Amino acid sequence: MYELIPPPHQTPFSSGIRHPELYLWDAWSFENEGVLHLYCLAVNRQKPDGSRLLPAERNHYPFHIRHFESVDAGGQWWDKGSFHAAGSAPNGQDVRNVWSGCSFILEDGRLAAGYTGLYAGDPDHTFIQNMGVAYSPDGRHIERFGNTPLSCPVVDFDNILTSGYYLPPLEQLGHNAGEEGGPILAWRDPFIFRTLTGELRALWAAKVSPTRGAIAQARLDYRGGELSMGELLPPILLPESQTFTQIELPKIYVDQTRQEYYLVVATCDRLTESQAEHEVEKAIRLYRASQPEGPWQPLFSNNGRLPNSDHLYAMTVLKTDFDRRQLLCIAPCAETAGDRLGLSISPAFTLDIPAPY
Repeated sequence: MYELIPPPHQTPFSSGIRHPELYLWDAWSFENEGVLHLYCLAVNRQKPDGSRLLPAERNHYPFHIRHFESVDAGGQWWDKGSFHAAGSAPNGQDVRNVWSGCSFILEDGRLAAGYTGLYAGDPDHTFIQNMGVAYSPDGRHIERFGNTPLSCPVVDFDNILTSGYYLPPLEQLGHNAGEEGGPILAWRDPFIFRTLTGELRALWAAKVSPTRGAIAQARLDYRGGELSMGELLPPILLPESQTFTQIELPKIYVDQTRQEYYLVVATCDRLTESQAEHEVEKAIRLYRASQPEGPWQPLFSNNGRLPNSDHLYAMTVLKTDFDRRQLLCIAPCAETAGDRLGLSISPAFTLDIPAPY
């Protein structure tokens, strides 16, 4: 019997996660009390009529955020089912779909689960994005949703433009054909973190021109159990950023000992959603800086590109060990990995942080 969101798989996954019923992509995570929590986007591999859903068709169907847990440093993963399904937010933020987000433990011990919501739009404008926050006591279920988006390009249109970011004319927001010769709207993938001075901030994917990706950054406020936007800061441009049209799922990890920041991003040169995957160059890139605003220096010599990462995309760091200069990571496999591995999750791997060069 077909189920849009299948129940949890009953046996653990080893050597990565190739789910028999779901395509999986994008990844974010947190660790708490020895348990690794992994989240990713998911959609059923089948259509309601039982025929195969082609990977390129998945934007036509509602996604959910799938949750997995590991107690052995990513050796095995247990499927915990859906954490957040499209259409769950009571204010309509995610009525069309739910996209990637983040997980951040607040000072009161609750989890702030950031997400990208897609408004209903119309048939020609299906990518009108906003960024929201849900709250969870344990990372396993959502207790409540925030009252308003953290940021929305419709509501905050003027402030976004005056802060140095690109948006198309208001009537073109979220257009399926992209933005003035570039890819679709980029105001998505929130990631919440604390600076070395304890300031609460968020990063997300943005643009500074129709074809040039950037990272947005803002100060956040936390009052009355609710996160809200404080100050939208100027865009962050990365070295060689003129070569990528999109920067996605930015994440910052903080080395308290060396007083350094590490940035992980996914980049690609996609121009349209109709492009074949083999035409799109994707990469995982890592950078280092002494300030969250940068300037960001590539961690690896090939413009920051992670070595030996063909077909991997949208990586997350499961655990940091800055004393040993190591990161425990996991990454989804892109469609280009083939039918067997494409849109699954790689095995966990250890990344050695190189010394500054």
